[in-house]
Amino acid sequence: MEQDFDFKGEILFEDGLKVHFKCYRGQRKDTIKYFDESNKEVPYSKIWGRRYEYDKQN
Repeated sequence: MEQDFDFKGEILFEDGLKVHFKCYRGQRKDTIKYFDESNKEVPYSKIWGRRYEYDKQN
């Protein structure tokens, strides 16, 4: 059973890393699961503080 999320999006960082995510309204950023283009989970500690080029949310 798939969960219904409020938001989904992707972030492209200046160093080329691109991640996508799904989250709920009000969810803390450090509890969101981020995944790279090969669907491998990227820990929040690896992306926190990085500069990004764009942040697209649906």
